[in-house]
Amino acid sequence: MVQVQDPKWFLKRPCPICEQGSSLLLVSCPNCSHLAVACQEEGTFFLTPAKDTVVVSARLSMACPTCGKKETSEFVPATDDVIRAAGLSIEEYE
Repeated sequence: MVQVQDPKWFLKRPCPICEQGSSLLLVSCPNCSHLAVACQEEGTFFLTPAKDTVVVSARLSMACPTCGKKETSEFVPATDDVIRAAGLSIEEYE
């Protein structure tokens, strides 16, 4: 039986904390689709995918900054539609 998984999208730029490339997973709130970034290398969570990111420690979980209904620990991998709706271009992620 073949299992199809949704793709995981990563920012093309390196993480500003661990400096590893292709480690910034684009994630979104399952309630309101707020786009954020999670470093898969060392766990830092960024509330926005912008270059002037707001960092939240991996040890902390906080309410979604947009809807407040889901914790950041509940965010899921973002879909291509959510990423583009947030204003990122295809050149910025892979």
